[in-house]
Amino acid sequence: MNKFENLFHKTIQVLWVSSLSIVLLLILFSESIRYACKTDFCLSVFVLALLGIVGISIISFITNRIEGRIKFSSPAIIGLVFSFFQIFLLKHYFFSSGWDVAHVIYAARCFAQDNPAITSYFYSYPNNLLLSYIFSLILKLGYFLGFSDYVAYFMLLVFQAGLSYIAGLLTFYTSYKLTGSRGISMAIYIVYLLLICISPWVSVPYSDSMGLIFPIAIIALYCSEPKHNLLSGAKWLSIGMLSYIGYMIKPTIFIVLIAIAIIEMSTISSFSGRKTVLKKLVLVMLGILLAIIPVKLAFSEHDYVLREELRLGPMHFLAMGMNEKQMGIYSLDDVIFSESFETRKERDSADWELAKERIGDMGPVGLIKQFGRKLLTTFNDGSFMWAREGDFFRDIVEKTDPVSRFIRSFYYPDGSRFKLFLTFEHAVWLSVLCCSLLAALSLRSRKSSVIMLALLGFILYSMLFEVRARYIYIFAPLFLVLAGIGLSSIKNLLAVAKGR
Repeated sequence: MNKFENLFHKTIQVLWVSSLSIVLLLILFSESIRYACKTDFCLSVFVLALLGIVGISIISFITNRIEGRIKFSSPAIIGLVFSFFQIFLLKHYFFSSGWDVAHVIYAARCFAQDNPAITSYFYSYPNNLLLSYIFSLILKLGYFLGFSDYVAYFMLLVFQAGLSYIAGLLTFYTSYKLTGSRGISMAIYIVYLLLICISPWVSVPYSDSMGLIFPIAIIALYCSEPKHNLLSGAKWLSIGMLSYIGYMIKPTIFIVLIAIAIIEMSTISSFSGRKTVLKKLVLVMLGILLAIIPVKLAFSEHDYVLREELRLGPMHFLAMGMNEKQMGIYSLDDVIFSESFETRKERDSADWELAKERIGDMGPVGLIKQFGRKLLTTFNDGSFMWAREGDFFRDIVEKTDPVSRFIRSFYYPDGSRFKLFLTFEHAVWLSVLCCSLLAALSLRSRKSSVIMLALLGFILYSMLFEVRARYIYIFAPLFLVLAGIGLSSIKNLLAVAKGR
């Protein structure tokens, strides 16, 4: 690294430690703080953090002891077995959800049956249109095979389980690429299974579970080092394509590409360096253009025209994020206010003025409190705010057998073991956050800096715009990779101390 690049990466590490330390301190002292969607656990967060750290340490110790027996095929086999278990669980507890999911599934069914009756919901939230189109292809396949709507819908959940399986393998691969340790990477993969694969979010066909694969896939590509020029070009094309498709499913995914671009530009120290970076950026832009074409064709195939004048823009979500009364989460009053303006220019201007007014009313101290509350809403729930959306359990499939009742007791809010599930997941999540903080102890590298910068970007997003804990779900694999780097750093420090 040149001097500027070295200083830049050091700054990222300092910002990472500072930001995540603030998050962890807020979590540890959150019991007396009022914030949106606060979750009640069986144990205090201090105890949960301690149990989580002990748990991940034990897992890491065991996997390091058997490191020589771990093969590259091991996570694929373990994950496949776990995926069948995941589908078994889904079969017994899945349901149809309301809120935005209902609009997406309704449109998907219309697309699949060539029915022109499409909801105007997409005029305000156009990013969910691609999601509906993808779901429609799966539903159409189910209908073609003669499946009932019930089975075709379940195919959506199986598809999401498949994406979760691939995301897990990419998490293992990326962790190994950055740590060089199969033992650490397997430990991280086991934590992935505990945090993500048993998470019920896979049962909700929406952008959270569909978007899970994109950030880790983009980072896995970035961390790859193809030796052939043709493969290297394909790598950057793929990063561009995945970034755009991911953006169309979950806009925050684009933060990862922005982080990559910033890190790559920091490497420029000569004319040849500028030429190399420019080549990469051109390939990424070409990848984005290649991804735009099929997306536009998908929309035009159904004669669906987006009305840009009705779209809710970034200023709307900024104003909502500065809503002190709602503490930064969704506000129906804010939606009604924004949709009362006929043109996008008028709407953006009004939302911007509303955001400034709210910031002024809060003042510096109030704004800091608002940021703190929103960070707690985002980070202080290892279930990623499961079942906290309105009209969440719209249509429940009736099942009275003992197995279904037992499984639902963990995932349904009225279940006797629901609080136990929330507590367990939060302990796992806290262990990941603590270990990812330690990633700053590792040697500075572009790859780890990209992940830290991307997550710093998401933290900034959480502070400014509307928040939900489920928004961080798609970035959980990146936190896990950093946790792996943190565990590897501790392992190396212990080895050095032992050597002395």
